[in-house]
Amino acid sequence: MSRHVFAAVVILAAALAAPAVSQAQSFKVEKFDIKGDGGTDYVTVEPATGRVFVSRGDHMMVVEGATGKVLGDIPNTPGVHGAGIVTKAGHGFTTNGGDMTVTMFDLKTLAVIKRIMVGPGLDGIMYDEPDDKVILTNHSRPIGTLTALDPKTGDIVATVELEDTAPEGAAADGKGHIFVNNEGKNTIQVIDVKTWKATASWPLVEEAGLHPERGRGQRDGCASGLGRQVLGGGDGDDVPGSEDDHG
Repeated sequence: MSRHVFAAVVILAAALAAPAVSQAQSFKVEKFDIKGDGGTDYVTVEPATGRVFVSRGDHMMVVEGATGKVLGDIPNTPGVHGAGIVTKAGHGFTTNGGDMTVTMFDLKTLAVIKRIMVGPGLDGIMYDEPDDKVILTNHSRPIGTLTALDPKTGDIVATVELEDTAPEGAAADGKGHIFVNNEGKNTIQVIDVKTWKATASWPLVEEAGLHPERGRGQRDGCASGLGRQVLGGGDGDDVPGSEDDHG
């Protein structure tokens, strides 16, 4: 994901009454000037504390979401893209594209525990809670990869070759599947976490993002300028009436 220079964080507090697609949503928006140097890519919220982890080029800032107060900083994360937060293990992880490492740190103290050499193209990161794995999506060459880490030890559990050099993100359904958004080929690739193999590839319209609706057994493939394409959880077929054109 591209990195932008900015000096503010916008916090959205969403109050959702139900997980229905058509349910109206309300937001409280705050804008804070957190200063500091460096551009940003992903911004990650720790639900248990409300802290916000903001990538800033070569360091990761930690901000109090309610006030915008800077609480700390994780240094020496060259080319950092995002953070994965594993509250129950007490560990956080950053993807450092500049030196092909992941920084594993203590969530309480923000002290670095170790640096894990992974490989080129580090970008997206998420915590797959049902399967208890930290998932990395990597713009590696000659082909993109997905890497799974043990959140307790930081050990690499598996590496999966993908069909694209630009995997832009991932989501888990809580049923043993991880869905990878391949931006270059405009597909969603399905990974079986028992075998760590790709089992399917679903073509989409012009692709931009992905998020799961766990309670509904569906994935949202968000298409730039073309609305949203909702996929069924079992075979990847479009859910009838699921492509909304929002202009």
